[in-house]
Amino acid sequence: MKQVQEKSILFDTMERLFTHDFYTFQHSARVADLLYKFGSHLGLPDVALNDLYELGTLHDIGKIQIPSQLLNKKGKLTEKERRLFSDHTIYGYEILKDYEFSTSFIDGVLYHHENYDGTGYPYKRIGEDIPLTASMLRIVDSFDAMTNDRSYQKAFSRERALNEIMRLRGKHYEPNLVDEFISMMGK
Repeated sequence: MKQVQEKSILFDTMERLFTHDFYTFQHSARVADLLYKFGSHLGLPDVALNDLYELGTLHDIGKIQIPSQLLNKKGKLTEKERRLFSDHTIYGYEILKDYEFSTSFIDGVLYHHENYDGTGYPYKRIGEDIPLTASMLRIVDSFDAMTNDRSYQKAFSRERALNEIMRLRGKHYEPNLVDEFISMMGK
């Protein structure tokens, strides 16, 4: 029953995301694929890899609470709009918390914008207080965002995005995971 319930929420929420904001839907599909590959590179077991794939798919589901015209705004965001964006991790947590996802899955959704140095959101967690799934997702999510056109920014080259991740190693991203990600992307 648990697996059927999880698959149902997965399909229902992805359909909602597809109709609400196609860019975020596409982004989530790419993140799911790359997060799975990253977990495989790290040698994680199949169960964890499946969770990572679903995490990548649903990590931005909280954005369905943000008006689509705001998600695609070309200009600078106001302070109120930035707060609304920052809250998408909490909205995602609220949408998914009552389903039978693992703690690491739910933590990945809630904390995927926390920075290693404590400057992220929503709770300014630092270092080892950020769960592994969230730290992995932070890197993969950033890489995909950097390497694809957005309404407010042109895509970086793959090399420039990897250099940016290296530059923020130990600041935004967990250092050992950055090393592993760079290694994986070099293959």
